Amino acid sequence: MKRFFAICAFGLFGMVLLFGKELNGKDLQAVHWVLDAKYYVDNYEKSEEKLAFLTQKEMEFRENYGDVSEEALIICKSIFILAKETAKISAFYNLDESMGQANKKEKKDKAEKKERAAESEMVVMNCFKELKAFAENNSEMSACFNYHYKEVEFSTLPYLSTNEQLGILKNVIEDYRKIEEQNPKLSENLFMLGTVLYFVPKIAGGDKKEAKEKLILALENAGCLYEKNSALVMLSQIHFEDKEFDEAKKYLDEARKMNLKNKSVELIARANEAGYSMFRMENYLKKQGGVNKS
Repeated sequence: MKRFFAICAFGLFGMVLLFGKELNGKDLQAVHWVLDAKYYVDNYEKSEEKLAFLTQKEMEFRENYGDVSEEALIICKSIFILAKETAKISAFYNLDESMGQANKKEKKDKAEKKERAAESEMVVMNCFKELKAFAENNSEMSACFNYHYKEVEFSTLPYLSTNEQLGILKNVIEDYRKIEEQNPKLSENLFMLGTVLYFVPKIAGGDKKEAKEKLILALENAGCLYEKNSALVMLSQIHFEDKEFDEAKKYLDEARKMNLKNKSVELIARANEAGYSMFRMENYLKKQGGVNKS
């Protein structure tokens, strides 16, 4: 379950999952464009570079896709928000190590971390409230919207009580299956459904065999580089976990060939060579005697 929380690294859902017209044309193109921006952000190692890249992409998005539907706009906005928060959090938690002052500023660091967490909570919760309000005031939401609603809802988990977390997680497989019924070819949803099926215990509905099938479908239906890379990497790492190393290498090599500058994929490759899957990255980094400089 701990690893599952890290992957979802982010009750109410049922009321917005209404069947309706799917995103298409320029609306769908806009979502794929933003997802690919999220993919290429991993070409940068330093967090400030990632933030600068995302800021530039936001400007380009407004210039090229300012005329898409309100639904597509709010989806794209949520993707940018979560991507930028990820970069900001990474920047903060690597600050002390890069300055070499972790021991000297312990009390101050605790206060700063609390402040950073509060800022992140406000951003994520406001993003979720905006999506929720949009869903409540509109009908016939697309499967794409419903998927990203769920993605942002998962991002609120660190800021909720245990009971609230369980309320969101208890029907997680059913939630993703409902989106699959709405759009059986939505790659992002197939990816998350496969991931959930792999990590959820069998007694709770998990199924490792079906997980791989869904991830293969996610790969086959990928509409952009981000979706293709996500499916390839996840397939690689679950095969690695299952000690199917030839299959793991095949999928990861394909992901590496897509973009030789992708820092995340290269880090996973190094971890695999040392005997660790990406789900055990923390152990790999500790053994290397350092942190991931994101």
